This record gives sequence, C-alpha cells and structure tokens, in this order.
Amino acid sequence: DRRNWTAQSIGKRVFYVEVKDSKGTVVRSSAVEVQVSNPLSVSLKSSAGSIKKGGQITLTANASGGSGNYTYSFLVNNKDTGEWSRLSNFENSSKRNWTAQSIGKRAFYVEVKDSKGTVVRSKAVEVQVSNPLSVSLKSSAESVKKGSQIILTANASGGSGSYTYSFLVNNKDTGEWSRLNGFTSSRKKTWTAPSEGRRAFYVEVKDNSGTIL
Repeated sequence: DRRNWTAQSIGKRVFYVEVKDSKGTVVRSSAVEVQVSNPLSVSLKSSAGSIKKGGQITLTANASGGSGNYTYSFLVNNKDTGEWSRLSNFENSSKRNWTAQSIGKRAFYVEVKDSKGTVVRSKAVEVQVSNPLSVSLKSSAESVKKGSQIILTANASGGSGSYTYSFLVNNKDTGEWSRLNGFTSSRKKTWTAPSEGRRAFYVEVKDNSGTIL
C-alpha cells in the first residue's frame, strides 16, 4: 500500500507504518527518516535602477535553501541588442560591480550553485543606462562693436531630456559675473554689448531630473 505526503515545513521527519491483521494484531515498522530542506533559491538587487554611461552599479545576490556553501555567477543581457554576457564564473563572492560602457537597457541575473551542484537562476533586475548630460555653446560672432548684438546658441544632449537653459557672462576685465536669464526652454539668447572689453559666456543646462551642468 502507498501513502503520499507533502512537506509543509522544513526539518527531519520519521515515518512509520502500523499494520493490523484480521485478528486485530497491530505491529509497527521500523523508522524511515526524511530530511526536508528549503529548495535552493536566489534573489538579486542592484544599487541603482538607472545610471549614466561610465557609471557603476553593485549587484548583490542573496541565496537561501539548498545545501549551503554557495557560489555565484553573474550575467547581463543587453535588451537592445539581445547579446548575453557572463560577468563571472562561479565564485564565492555574492557581489559584483559593473561599469556601463554604452547606453541602453540591461537585464542582470545571478546563478547560484550549492554544494550538491544544484544551480538556479534569479529573476531579472533591469538597469537603464543613459548618456551623461552635456552642453556646448556657440556665439554668432567673436568680436562686436559696443552696442552691437550677438546670438548665443546652446546645444544640450544626454541626461533626461526636456532641457532648460540659463546664460551667464563674465567680464574678463573687471571679474564681474552676471546671469542673463533664469532657466527657460529657449536655447538661444541675444546679448547687446554695453561697453568695450573682453567677455566670456557660459550656459547652464537643467534636465527634467533636476541635474544641472
């Protein structure tokens, strides 16, 4: 005869069977021991969900169950190209640093192996890599007469888009600084020369995450 039993918790179990014959005599079997353990599992966390190109994240694995003595192997999938890379062979460290060499979305995984050789893989952890915020500035002229105008044009890239701009001027002869405007969506600014002398112009850009460069 058979009897199915489902383990509801971990620990050691001792099973017996008693048999009764037609005369009512009952005898018990010798013990059968069964060890119930947690199945091997692993989770993965990233120190950040989004970074700039050239930035670094730390991946941290957390394993449980199985037969202990875990080793870990980290993997990355480029969601834009479909390319897979194994960042490390199985090793004792449950942490791995990764530096973004290019922009795009990445999915990270970790595989854990226990002392019996059982291997399981974590769920994906996704990280978005974007270009760092940058801005350049051009002037419509390198020299003007007093009372004449120049047009300053900014060109921003990277960051989180939706840029606003603030233009500044430094009088190189007096050392005086002036902010020509607060942050606005216009990437152009007209400036009229009020006096003779050398001027240095700058622009600050702010993206929609609040980063200012």
